[in-house]
Amino acid sequence: MRGFNKLIFNAPLALGYIAALTPSHWKIEVLDEQEINFENSIDRLSEYSNVDLVGITALTVTAPRAYEIAAFFKKRKIPVVMGGIHVSMMPDEALNFADCVVIGEPDSIWNDLIKDAENGNLKKKYTGEYLPLGGLVKPRRDIFGDYKAATVQTSRGCPMSCEFCSTVAFNGRVYRQRPVNDILDELESIPQKMTYFIDDNLIGHNKKDEERIISLCKGMIERKINKMWWCQATMSFGNNEELLYYARKSGCVCVLLGIESISEKVLRRMNKELNLKLDYRETINRIHKSGILVLGNILVGNDDDTKEVIEENIQFFKEVNIDAPGHVFVTPLPGTKFFERLDAENRIVNKNFPKDWKYYDLLHLVIKPNALSQKEIIDLKLLFYNNLFSYRQIIIRAFKSLIYSKKLYIGIGALLMNLWYRKFFHRYDSLIKEDE
Repeated sequence: MRGFNKLIFNAPLALGYIAALTPSHWKIEVLDEQEINFENSIDRLSEYSNVDLVGITALTVTAPRAYEIAAFFKKRKIPVVMGGIHVSMMPDEALNFADCVVIGEPDSIWNDLIKDAENGNLKKKYTGEYLPLGGLVKPRRDIFGDYKAATVQTSRGCPMSCEFCSTVAFNGRVYRQRPVNDILDELESIPQKMTYFIDDNLIGHNKKDEERIISLCKGMIERKINKMWWCQATMSFGNNEELLYYARKSGCVCVLLGIESISEKVLRRMNKELNLKLDYRETINRIHKSGILVLGNILVGNDDDTKEVIEENIQFFKEVNIDAPGHVFVTPLPGTKFFERLDAENRIVNKNFPKDWKYYDLLHLVIKPNALSQKEIIDLKLLFYNNLFSYRQIIIRAFKSLIYSKKLYIGIGALLMNLWYRKFFHRYDSLIKEDE
């Protein structure tokens, strides 16, 4: 494993699955080049000029760099395969740079693609099927380096239809789940103590789904699988006290919740129906009482955002003590209903594709807001930062995190995370302010 960015915390699990699906007579090397600033030199790739096949996966924000890499290898007559969520949403764009593309999940077609590559007969497009997850191959972790945290996936797909989310377009509307024992077996084989469940929503969408995660937590306890883990979930995570109890007992330290906004009007327009049914304060208080920290994001720049709405969100984040508050611009990613709507309304500003995909990092405002000007929205994002990332607010949050968790190392971890957030958001908010 070669990592060009030493700051990346989690191993790229999708590449571990691809490696596991690849026949054993192929020698595999993974280059992890997750960079936001796209300043990696292309020259460092010259040592790979004699490989037989190059596979590249990319998010929307990393697509320009991915295309640059693809062009480098194509120029040397080396076949290039591209996949991942951005390529799946924009396959024809990607074919301008790659020999073939994989659309959707690769599990069902990767073996055929490799055979075609061996025969020099790659097709332009391979479209994956949504397979059941029972018996899913274990990702090859031997190809990874010294990542501090392991990544594990227990489910794919989502029946929801949030306007800004592309999960359904990529993984389908059916919520597919791995058997609990398969997950436990995999967890036992992972050396890292810190583990990130990368599911878009770990707990699923009904009581039966929640029971599966309770069984997983109980299994971790019974097998003495000693992990410190975190996850992403819907707000429902805080409404099941049995789930909270076993999650904490099995090692859960924090959960990332899709809060998005406390405005009912904003949530309705995003089609975030689940959030409308819940009491945010009670939900977050229950999670804190269980000893689990809450990471929460607010989306800034929604069609119904006003100065009053953002100020209400800021006050709410302070009162309920979101342990690590994120704030990003609402962004129309390809494959989403939000992209389709704003494109039809001619409200997407950065449209010089593929070059402008580099701005689709949720940290640049790439749309014309509805109720306010771009400058006003940017100023509101800065207002969020200034109110929640003063050193005083960070210390208050970290102290409360220590109280909730009753663990010194978690309190210290919350403090360090907030200091990193402060530096990270200050860097990008300052750059955005300078660009006005």
